[in-house]
Amino acid sequence: MEIYPQFYRKFYTKQVATLLISSLFLNTAVFAKTIDFNTPEGIHRLDG
Repeated sequence: MEIYPQFYRKFYTKQVATLLISSLFLNTAVFAKTIDFNTPEGIHRLDG
């Protein structure tokens, strides 16, 4: 019974990490769309 909890913990942490990264990426994308692309400052920043 030692192997099962270890495997479950590893799988669980992997799922949580994937969820965290995807949610972070999603929030960043939404934030960038709403803030950067709708303001002239953001457009100038995108151009360099």
